[in-house]
Amino acid sequence: MRFYDKKIIDSIIASKINQKDVIDELISQIERIEFVSYCKVYKKDSETLAVEIYEREPLALFKDTANNFWIVTTDYKVISSNFLLSKSFPIINDKIEPKFAVQKCYELLSFLKKIKQDYPEVYNCTAEIKKEGSNFHIVMKGTRTNILLESSSCSEKLPLLTELIRRRDFGKYFKKELDLRMENLIVVR
Repeated sequence: MRFYDKKIIDSIIASKINQKDVIDELISQIERIEFVSYCKVYKKDSETLAVEIYEREPLALFKDTANNFWIVTTDYKVISSNFLLSKSFPIINDKIEPKFAVQKCYELLSFLKKIKQDYPEVYNCTAEIKKEGSNFHIVMKGTRTNILLESSSCSEKLPLLTELIRRRDFGKYFKKELDLRMENLIVVR
């Protein structure tokens, strides 16, 4: 498993392994786990049972008003972060109640999903993200550089941001602000 701790799945399998006709019961119990998208269970031979788990892929983390971390997955499901192995995903810089997270942040989550799919270097360098009005604010990992993007011009500015990240001297923007909202201009503060 890439994202989540598999101990919970191991315990389910261990509890059912010696039962007859266990396949349907295993599928049912494993698919009830919130981080499992779906699973396949089948017999390879009379002695071997194969279990394939397909995880929900984390997109972002956020905190609720009680400071508990939650995950929003790429299929826009909100789940607890208790079984997450790594918390190195972008954090939505806003306190949100889990039941309203997708509705409140849908535009931001869609933007983040597009970045993850089309601009993985930008996604992998994103520590925090928030939306204020028509602007996206991205804080980069390591350099803590604050990037400002206008939501209407992101498709033009994301390739530029990718090129900036690839540069060896990107560290010179340490704790600075890069304003990419203006046409043909980068403002450094």
